[in-house]
Amino acid sequence: MSPASSTEKLFRDFRAPSGDGTALIQPPLSQAKSLWNHNRSLDWTSNDWWSSLRRLGRDQLLTDSIRYTSAYRSTDWVQSSRSCPPGVAPSILMAGHQPELFHAGVWFKNFALDRLAKSLPVIPINLVVDNDVAMRRGIRVASLDAASGLARYEVVTFDDGAGGIPYEQLVVVNRQRFDRFDAEVRRSISPLVTDPCVTQLWRHARAAIDRCGVAGCALAQARHALEADLGLRTLEIPLSVVVRSVAFAKFLLAILCELPRFQQCYNNSAALYRTAHGIRSTAHPVPNLAQADEWFEAPLWIYGDESPTRRAAWIRYQDGSLVISDRRGRECVLEHPDSDAAAETLAAAQCNKWKIRPRAL
Repeated sequence: MSPASSTEKLFRDFRAPSGDGTALIQPPLSQAKSLWNHNRSLDWTSNDWWSSLRRLGRDQLLTDSIRYTSAYRSTDWVQSSRSCPPGVAPSILMAGHQPELFHAGVWFKNFALDRLAKSLPVIPINLVVDNDVAMRRGIRVASLDAASGLARYEVVTFDDGAGGIPYEQLVVVNRQRFDRFDAEVRRSISPLVTDPCVTQLWRHARAAIDRCGVAGCALAQARHALEADLGLRTLEIPLSVVVRSVAFAKFLLAILCELPRFQQCYNNSAALYRTAHGIRSTAHPVPNLAQADEWFEAPLWIYGDESPTRRAAWIRYQDGSLVISDRRGRECVLEHPDSDAAAETLAAAQCNKWKIRPRAL
């Protein structure tokens, strides 16, 4: 048996259906209750280090998600959803996507999240992946050519400039363009749609941009506020908020303290995937983590407000300390990195000038 045939059974080859009104949902939503019951039947009561971290992470995630969401929409419904037997933590049902103006096929996940949460005793949370790179500051809008009557599209932008930086760094520089975005979209799509939802969406977007000034934040909050208008009950939290928690810092340090072994597992897994799918490029699905002298590359990004370009994080072990650096001037040194104090120091180090984020995958 060839290496490819021996590994291809490890991965299922999914293809999105091409028919109108069809969807690929795996596993089917009808299996959600049985899968939830199975997960709840597992023994999560162990008192080992990982179980303690899981409980800490869940508690912080719920608390931070409620606090974040309540800044712009009601979360009163959460208390009734959190009713569980004494001593049993509530389950979390999670989805996620980048904070962009995505199409209906992606938005479907948010409706599925709400639907499942209303049939199961879970807290639904949507993770806003704002550490990913924004590719553009606009959308393509369908229209009709006035002369020929043929379908075409126009690019309508909500701000000046290009992408290339993380969503959480995408500060709006042309407020006038942002404010009239909905009117421009309506003008373009009017031959096809008379009452587009952008009108209702952008009322929320203008309120959100006043709160945060960042496009990624405003677009996500506007969409989530519109979902509240439609009756959806979910919480949201950006990844940029999650990574400031002590739970995330502890999880991260557990990896970084054993980064050479983690690198080997990571690179071997990427190689296995390439073999199974016949991929020759070493850049896909992700590049291998590298080593350079005493430095080990980690699957993390480092950037800040003054220099928003994402740069790889590198780790060096030095006299019992752990150094986290982009090797361009940004650096954090942690004494006794396997201690609770080091995790608290790492969580506190997150600021506008020094942001450490996981890579997209």
